[in-house]
Amino acid sequence: MSIVPESVARLRRGDVAFRPLSPPTRVVTLDLTWRTGDANPVVHNFRALFPAPPAAG
Repeated sequence: MSIVPESVARLRRGDVAFRPLSPPTRVVTLDLTWRTGDANPVVHNFRALFPAPPAAG
């Protein structure tokens, strides 16, 4: 048994049962970090999967 993010449940493994916690009471903010200037294409492609945050100000 494990508590996992809802995004993991979307992987739809046939050998794992996912059940939502009820009622949902927590929201978790995740941050993405990387080294400045990292030219690794894997890092670039992974970052491209996420929208840019709104501009500060």
